[in-house]
Amino acid sequence: MKNLYIPLYFFPVLLANCSKKTAIDTTNSYLPNTVGTNYTYAVTDSNNNKTYSVYIAIVGRSTLPNGTPVSIWTITNPASVDTNYVYSDKDSAIFYDRTKMYIANVYRFPLAVGARWSIPYKSDTLTVVNNYPLKTTIGTFNNTFLLQEHGAAENYHFNKSQWFVPKVGMVKMYYQEFYFGSPVTQYWDLINYHIN
Repeated sequence: MKNLYIPLYFFPVLLANCSKKTAIDTTNSYLPNTVGTNYTYAVTDSNNNKTYSVYIAIVGRSTLPNGTPVSIWTITNPASVDTNYVYSDKDSAIFYDRTKMYIANVYRFPLAVGARWSIPYKSDTLTVVNNYPLKTTIGTFNNTFLLQEHGAAENYHFNKSQWFVPKVGMVKMYYQEFYFGSPVTQYWDLINYHIN
């Protein structure tokens, strides 16, 4: 079974028709995308029945093959280090995988209950289902959006719930994927962060 370690990189698909952007818009009021920002999550993984830390840091800037400027996000877990490349503007944040060719995740802003969008993947949709205060390990966040995502492919499907706080990012996540065997479940809990 596949281990999952990356909250924002699950099912990449081929990037198509992406127009060239001229600058990284760091004024995005929903998702920080500035160098120096970092997050630490405690992850409980049913696949290997243990809890470990995942450290995500924005470490620099780069460009996609078409010249679109992106921030470099590294995702470090006990088994590996991976990279996402993130473009953001006032309307969205788009995560590309390590090859810079596939879209791994998309957020559409502003978040509002009832908003819905697709990620270019078979039957992969996100819906904002609620907005409320959320008590977490590191404190209470008063403006938390619950996003639910469902996706499917041949012999596979997944469900993901994310609790997203504007100006912070994801503070909690529950993820379950189903292959031929038993489901794999992960719980992510933000335990430390720094917004630069």
